[in-house]
Amino acid sequence: FSSYEVVCAGDLGDRGPRIDRVIDALRHQQNVSITWGNHDVEWMGACLGQTALIATVLRISLRYGRIAQLEEGYGIPIEPLEQLVQEAYADDPAERFESKGEDLRSPILLARMQKAVAILQFKLEGQASRRYPHWDLESRCLLHRIDPAAGTVTIDGATHPLLDRRFPTIDWQDPYRLSDAEARCIERFQRSFLGSSNLWRDMKFVADHGAMFLARDENVIFHGCMPVDATGEFLSLEVDGEPRKGRMLFEAIERSVRRAFRERKAADVDLLYYLWAGARSPCFGKDRMATFETYFVADKATHKETKNPYFALIHTPEFCRKVARELGVMADEPLIVNGHVPVKLDDGESPLKRSGLAVTIDGAFSEAYGDHGFTLVIDASETYLAKHHHFSSIDEAI
Repeated sequence: FSSYEVVCAGDLGDRGPRIDRVIDALRHQQNVSITWGNHDVEWMGACLGQTALIATVLRISLRYGRIAQLEEGYGIPIEPLEQLVQEAYADDPAERFESKGEDLRSPILLARMQKAVAILQFKLEGQASRRYPHWDLESRCLLHRIDPAAGTVTIDGATHPLLDRRFPTIDWQDPYRLSDAEARCIERFQRSFLGSSNLWRDMKFVADHGAMFLARDENVIFHGCMPVDATGEFLSLEVDGEPRKGRMLFEAIERSVRRAFRERKAADVDLLYYLWAGARSPCFGKDRMATFETYFVADKATHKETKNPYFALIHTPEFCRKVARELGVMADEPLIVNGHVPVKLDDGESPLKRSGLAVTIDGAFSEAYGDHGFTLVIDASETYLAKHHHFSSIDEAI
């Protein structure tokens, strides 16, 4: 790729190839740019010590069998979670937490560790959400909405039975307070994440080579969405004490992320959590992250994560032109390039939107999403998509 600029439209890892190996390959390219996605900000925030994101990285690593990435790639031992399991979850069947990957540890230990860190994550998310009321994430604080005696939880005004009623570390008088064992666990992990020189090197690379959006000729590239209402009007989010929207929102977020790596101010580091899971985050762009519901509630209607209207409006040419103009691309026929939303080829979906002016190239080379993916190639004579196919073996590929 020496004659090309390699642009990554966000989400360098998590469920696909190991992040450390992906970044090592990118580091050897002459010209690399990254548009940050929600999984990128998840890892950047964890690297900077944001505890809710540390717990999230741990939980997803356990859920998808990615522990080697932490232990071998970044020198982050998983033992603090094993200790927490011994103290609080040693007899828990953790049936809702079966790992989707494999590890040298037993499946039941992986499940118990995943449950332990999930509860830790929900507590830390609740604490972060309440530090910033303007984020409007109170509805996603669900632990205090559990009735432990009835074994139910109330979500959006409706009461649902819980699939798992064991919560050994929750104090129902103060459900978001960490137990002593949980506090020791997350403190040790925070030291490990902050102390990993390899993790810092990789996330600093992502920060230094990254941006919220890129404009290239008639193309504008960003990961998720530009938050809008149902009519296509840009929605605002408070950053640095001021409501910002459209391009000003993208630029304010970018300044905050860069400042987080320079100065590590708490508010900037915490913003990375909102970018991971907030409804008006351009990196996420859904009304909720329904992790709790997926684990604990049978009603699949509660699992639904409603996308921002942006994802429907990009089928409309005039809306695409409006977004492109906002980000500095004035062409009559611009092309918006997004990642974030996996293209379900097996269900007949196309990466090219009906407007003809937007394309989604996500696929992530991830088994969880079908192990496909696309590369968009822009050169002097044409713009085209290269479709990648499932890789099962060298022999089959040959």
